[in-house]
Amino acid sequence: MFGIERLWSAVAQTSPPFTVQLVVEGSPEDGQLPIDRPTLQRAVGEAAAVHPGVRLRREGRLKWSRWRAFGAAPPVREVDGHRWSGRDEKGAPFLQLPLVPGGATVEVLLVRGACDRLVFRGHHAVVDGRGLLYFAEDVFAVLRGESPRGASLDVSDLELARSLGGKKRGIDKMEWGMPTGVAGAVPRGTPMPWRRVRFEGSTHRLLPRLGLAIYHASRAYTQEPLMYEIPVDLRRHLPEGVRTTANITGGARIEMALVMEAADPLEAFVDTLQSRASHPDASAPILDSQKYRWLPKRTLIRILEGVRAKSLETGKVGTSAILSNLGRYSLARLSCPRHAASAWFWVPSGGPVVPLFILATGDGRGVELSIGMSPELATDGRLDGLIDGIVHHLSVTGEQSP
Repeated sequence: MFGIERLWSAVAQTSPPFTVQLVVEGSPEDGQLPIDRPTLQRAVGEAAAVHPGVRLRREGRLKWSRWRAFGAAPPVREVDGHRWSGRDEKGAPFLQLPLVPGGATVEVLLVRGACDRLVFRGHHAVVDGRGLLYFAEDVFAVLRGESPRGASLDVSDLELARSLGGKKRGIDKMEWGMPTGVAGAVPRGTPMPWRRVRFEGSTHRLLPRLGLAIYHASRAYTQEPLMYEIPVDLRRHLPEGVRTTANITGGARIEMALVMEAADPLEAFVDTLQSRASHPDASAPILDSQKYRWLPKRTLIRILEGVRAKSLETGKVGTSAILSNLGRYSLARLSCPRHAASAWFWVPSGGPVVPLFILATGDGRGVELSIGMSPELATDGRLDGLIDGIVHHLSVTGEQSP
């Protein structure tokens, strides 16, 4: 196991479930029966046969830890989702269950409710959003009677990061504010609250507009400077045709004070993001995490707990917000006759302290925004208040878009 994989495994233990979760809502086409668990399990098994990365389990300890692809396919579980609206975390305890690296690191849930939902869940140490999407797409391909494309297990996140020639950036200094201000008190064990918001306005330059909207909405709660982290998919550096489900996500950091000082903040955001996402230094999160490879998990957990305590006490963090845009994706690619997709979205994952985590996905008709934060920062209606401000500013800038 490389350093970043050990880090994510420790985060999953301190802030469960820390799981990548893709939800596909749907219903059967006319004349079709709803999909059943045995049919879904067979499709998952066939797709998993050409996706070794979803069959990984951890063996060994410390530097001897290794991922091994077992023959067993990810399990499919059927759960009752009649109390879950699909709009927030309430009524969905099955989304809080952790995936343990010693066991299955990917699973699929068949959630029965007002509509059926397929939930693809993956441990963040072995998959990222794009990788899990590759697997889900192949499961639906099998359900349509098509051949899955598969993915390779030969891509190493660390080897790819080193091949780019980027530099480490070191530990992120805890000097940035949080969009909703300081922490409030919540009962221990409170799950991370999140909301799913449908935005059907203009999607032109959505991510930069979203970044500016967060900044403006946050001014109702804090005047502290903000630092964003934009996940960067390093698959752009792989040879054409090479696919992997591995977590090979880097990052680009954007200091919002510098953006807002520019004559045109939107253009400044665009230029900064394009420059940093394409730079070899976008691989820094993978390179920096290698130092954790040799630390016992208990030491990593103490470090993470210390970071959490300091952040909640001081109101300062290393990253103010994470903005992830998975782009536009046709619903037809996540559909089959017995589960025709009507929407797809992500469930935000947690961490020691998550000031704000937003995932955006498009389907050609609109955008699903999944917005979450640590419960201490959402008290007194602050999560919903921030979301209202974000959507308002997105709407205003959408009206000004060409």
